[in-house]
Amino acid sequence: MNDDDDCLSNQWENLFEGFDPQVANDSSLGGDGDGLSDADEFETGTDPTNPDSEGDGVHDGAELLLADYGFDTSVDDTEIPGKLEETASGTGIFATLLSTERAGG
Repeated sequence: MNDDDDCLSNQWENLFEGFDPQVANDSSLGGDGDGLSDADEFETGTDPTNPDSEGDGVHDGAELLLADYGFDTSVDDTEIPGKLEETASGTGIFATLLSTERAGG
């Protein structure tokens, strides 16, 4: 059920503080600072109140951008030998994102 037609189920909105199944615009917010909207968090199954849902040191938004490189928001990617170093040795947005994540930004 989705009383406010915001693409977030009432059940999901009731799980997290700050959400209201009667307020439609809360799906466009992204209060945890990981670069994902709450609608994105709902679709991917990540925690909208925690920027690093599985606690591996890489924000959920960065992991979604790096999905083509094998990153996953549901597992600790730092446990895969060489993954962060291999990806960070590249150039462009992916290396920048990882550098930012490692610095806590």
